Amino acid sequence: MREPDTPLEESRYHLSRLDRKETQLARWQVQEAKQQFSRLVDLASSEGPQVVTRNGKEVAVVLGVDEYRRLRSDRGAFKRFLEEAPDFDELGIERASEPARAVEL
Repeated sequence: MREPDTPLEESRYHLSRLDRKETQLARWQVQEAKQQFSRLVDLASSEGPQVVTRNGKEVAVVLGVDEYRRLRSDRGAFKRFLEEAPDFDELGIERASEPARAVEL
């Protein structure tokens, strides 16, 4: 088995299912990506993320809009987190009665 060339190749996780291994992401050199941009976009929509490289280093990933929206959405997770937080009024936290210390600015 050969050594992975890049961090993406090493993990080979699909963005929508981080618990399952997936095939290697397609890689495009910048020049090739520019020449075949329409095909690159079509493949990003139909087959998943496409990695763009410059001088052998990963510089960008092209995603289909559905994948992008899915990644941007937290599906209300932050709102649920706040709603499920304890009621701080019921925690019995008391503030010190001493005056605040003097601070020089």
